[in-house]
Amino acid sequence: VEQGTFAFGIGGTTNSQTITAIQEDRSIVFGLGNFGIQGSTTYATDDNIGYNWATMAFGSTTSVIGTRATSGASANITFQVVEFRYDQTDTPSPIVDLIDPVGPYNNIYLNRKETGTSTIPAISGSVTATISAVNMDSSFLIFSSRGTTNQPGRASVAGEITNSTTLTFARSDAGNPAIEIEWQVFYFSTGVYVQHGTTTMTDLTNQAISSVDLDKSFVIASLKNNGSTLGSDDGIVADLTSSTNLQFRSTNSVGDDVAWQVIEIQDALVRKVNFTLASGSTTTTANITDFTGSCGGVSGANVVDPAHTLSLIHISEPTRPY
Repeated sequence: VEQGTFAFGIGGTTNSQTITAIQEDRSIVFGLGNFGIQGSTTYATDDNIGYNWATMAFGSTTSVIGTRATSGASANITFQVVEFRYDQTDTPSPIVDLIDPVGPYNNIYLNRKETGTSTIPAISGSVTATISAVNMDSSFLIFSSRGTTNQPGRASVAGEITNSTTLTFARSDAGNPAIEIEWQVFYFSTGVYVQHGTTTMTDLTNQAISSVDLDKSFVIASLKNNGSTLGSDDGIVADLTSSTNLQFRSTNSVGDDVAWQVIEIQDALVRKVNFTLASGSTTTTANITDFTGSCGGVSGANVVDPAHTLSLIHISEPTRPY
């Protein structure tokens, strides 16, 4: 895992950042916050999310490119790059096939990665994309989007793998402008188990799922919602409250659909961290809870190895763009 920040200058719509060389056909780039669309900016005239939402893609094996739809104010948008092990059909080679040259050899392996771009046209509510056939039980979708509107109903997109060969991206308000989407689909051969669904939310909604190991599972969620002003109904927390229950929470009634994926990874160690960003504050920190042991050569309580750790963030009660 590598982490970095796209630093958009005033007037800039694209930004390239150098990364340590990866093998692109087994790697993913995505935003870690609020459905993969997040950033910080000083722009405060209105809630124009175009300033700090960006699509993300690899420019090469040593670079990632962020693209936003609106220039003007500066913005910082975080990203993560994750490289997976690849091709379980070959005899594992400590030099070629494994990120970590030390075993074990029986954990997750990526079968295939597929990428593409899609556009929800202006005055349209959805778009589909055709992919090569995947097993939905071992595949998940990551996507990022960009647009120029300050109306969440026209910019907030829910994306899902709707069947083995189809992706669907949908928004609630079929108005201007067009929304550009960069998507990545990962189809695993071993070690990754995925559940998919779409749930209509209120302010607190429980969704039954098949039993998962909470120490190895996490949620990717994306929300489409009506509304012309960014507010407390445009963010949710997606939380595995038990091994068979996925709970969505918002500080206000949402009343629209959240597309979700529950991903269980055989060799993962998953921990939840709860943050509260106080009114008037721009930063906050919190400890990683409930883990004591050795990770990445560091021993102690509440430690992880940053080089092998990814972060996913769900936000409720946003009052400005994040």
